[in-house]
Amino acid sequence: MYPTEPILPEATFDAIVNAASVAGDDSLWLRYLEEEYREGTGYWAVSGDDFPGYQSLGWIAVRNALFSPSGRWGILISDDDIAIAGARDEAFIESLSRSIPRSLHDQLTDFSAYYRTYVKEGDPEDRLPALLEHLKDNE
Repeated sequence: MYPTEPILPEATFDAIVNAASVAGDDSLWLRYLEEEYREGTGYWAVSGDDFPGYQSLGWIAVRNALFSPSGRWGILISDDDIAIAGARDEAFIESLSRSIPRSLHDQLTDFSAYYRTYVKEGDPEDRLPALLEHLKDNE
């Protein structure tokens, strides 16, 4: 998903909650991925019907992950304006794709243009072509 913020907008959060429901989950977990920003265990249970509660966890905008309590799906959310979703169940991905505010094609096109401003084509650190090819093949 692109562009996004580490704390997702309500429409994107709702799309994830709906997809989670399709996958059989009625809640989700959040984990900050940067050690220095974790309080306690660094894990928080988030109710799907509590967007304000989810927003309140964003006291600092850092990389985080939203994931299924049952291990069916997960979303890595970066502080680089991108979130990547994965799932064992196609129903989650299909529901998420239908529900997110912008088409995946438009998001990939915009992200590719954004990314190219930072990485020169042919750079050995350039992992975008392989990622985009994988996403395109699975669209």
